[in-house]
Amino acid sequence: MSAKIIPAKRTENITYAVRDIVVLANEVAKTGKEMLYLNIGDPNLFDFEPPKHLVEATYQAMLKNKNGYSPSSGIKEAVEAIRKEGSRKGIENILDIFVTTGASEAIDICLTALVNEGENVLTPTPGYPLYTAIQSKLQAYKIHIIWMKQIIGSLILTTLKRR
Repeated sequence: MSAKIIPAKRTENITYAVRDIVVLANEVAKTGKEMLYLNIGDPNLFDFEPPKHLVEATYQAMLKNKNGYSPSSGIKEAVEAIRKEGSRKGIENILDIFVTTGASEAIDICLTALVNEGENVLTPTPGYPLYTAIQSKLQAYKIHIIWMKQIIGSLILTTLKRR
């Protein structure tokens, strides 16, 4: 006997356009039309090759058994390289550096750590669809703003006054 798995209520309104479009594209592909999936996926399918020095450095690190867990405070060389790059770009007020496996993980962790149920979150439109998916999961209110430099200041103030 198999038990029915019931999803959490907080997932009822989660949509994610980047991945949801794949379902539609697969249906179209079944009709015989050729599809070119450029929304998500493996960059290697589109002739991406990692730089040779990166492959070699990874290989050398694995030979030296540096492929296990990293220190929870981060790998010193990596943290300092990130800090140095920030400084090169004029970012001098770095308090902490937090490294993730990608943008999706970073967005999820940051929003989950900062947003409480029912809070308002400004979201740029157009924007990365994961923002709204995570906001739905957190049961936060989405306030979409048009991301245009010339009107952004007054738009935020107007939006906040209406709330």
